[in-house]
Amino acid sequence: MEVEHSCEVYPADTNTSISADHFISSSSSEQYYKMEVECKCYLILDGIALDRFTISNECGFSNILKQDVEKFVHMLLPYFNVPVHSRPRTAAKILACAHHMANVTHKNHKIMGMRVILTNTTQVYHYEYSLRRALIEPMDEDEDGLGPIPASKSAVEGLERVKLEEQKEEGTFMMGKFCNCTICLEDFSVDSEATRMPCLHLFHSKCIINWLENRNTCPLCRFQMPTCDDNQCGPS
Repeated sequence: MEVEHSCEVYPADTNTSISADHFISSSSSEQYYKMEVECKCYLILDGIALDRFTISNECGFSNILKQDVEKFVHMLLPYFNVPVHSRPRTAAKILACAHHMANVTHKNHKIMGMRVILTNTTQVYHYEYSLRRALIEPMDEDEDGLGPIPASKSAVEGLERVKLEEQKEEGTFMMGKFCNCTICLEDFSVDSEATRMPCLHLFHSKCIINWLENRNTCPLCRFQMPTCDDNQCGPS
């Protein structure tokens, strides 16, 4: 799996693209940014775009002080799942536009509107796509064919949490070049936490918890988790 990222950024009309704020005093000398951010996510299988895996998310952010814009941008990129390796380049592009507006094109403007378009394109090859489809199909059934069975709450709560780092040290887990969560297909972030199944496979905590609430098997190897707490099981 390969993830490509691109970014477009340009000034926006604050009167139309982003609603104006009323609490900023007309006598204030501070400059503020307003950012309209759109994030597009595409899945491409063997060079063919799959429309049903296209996601678009749009948010507006207001009242960003000029001196706080750098900090804000670095917080913004992880929120929209910009790949770690692309964040420095993307941040530099957004900040270059912001600084140019504040110092040149909009230096006399109190409110400076910006529009940012983030695009994440995931290239998946056929064997990976087949795995992905196998994971999300309802294939886990009990012996009576009644469908998937959720894992027990105590088993889920007892799963191990591990810290992900680039170097292997005691109590940490070394990230590989293509280390990602096979449920959401997103890369793991350095210094983040992941959840490890008893079979040693790693997933984003939220992803695997949601998964185990619906079925009791590992998405990769079908390792079976307990399906009920001892004090909740009825007589056999």
